[in-house]
Amino acid sequence: MGNNTYITTGNYTDTLQSLSSGCDSIVNTNLSINLPIPVIIIENDTTICENEFNNGIVLHASGGTNLSWSTGVINVDTIIVTQSGIITVTSNNNGCIVQDNFELFLERCLEPTIYIPNVFTPNEDGMNDLFLIKGTFISEFEGTIFNRWGNELFNWKNVEEGWNGEYKGELVPDGTYFYIMDVVFENREKKSLTGSVTLLK
Repeated sequence: MGNNTYITTGNYTDTLQSLSSGCDSIVNTNLSINLPIPVIIIENDTTICENEFNNGIVLHASGGTNLSWSTGVINVDTIIVTQSGIITVTSNNNGCIVQDNFELFLERCLEPTIYIPNVFTPNEDGMNDLFLIKGTFISEFEGTIFNRWGNELFNWKNVEEGWNGEYKGELVPDGTYFYIMDVVFENREKKSLTGSVTLLK
């Protein structure tokens, strides 16, 4: 009142003086400030792999009244989000508008794969001459070939290379040979693989 400004709830007394008569007036003010109830989306901003985003995700709003979601849904505190982007929930209470945002990011996540053949034919016909590993998103690789007695025949660290079936420059006999492979993918997933491959000329 007068030259005073009040911004918090309380009882205030002001004395007002009339300039013409010099008389004072006392004014009592009981001020009550109604603060809006905040609305909060419970979930934090999230990044999801595209291949995992099949059925959407559920968002929950806490607090507030007369909720309105930017997806078009109103008067509910739980929704299912099926598209990426910024989702906003707005609350209109006590004549005030409050809101909260949630952002959903979709990304193409790495889907590492590896394929190890179980037979190869190093007969120089240009078809299947190498024991060659194929895969995607491989960042580190090491493979070792052994014979049935556990002797090491070949070791390589470039996944794009392969074993030609030779040991010390000579083609080994037909038969079954064994491998150990250690693989690190670009998402830092690691795999240790063991198995066998048949060599046929």
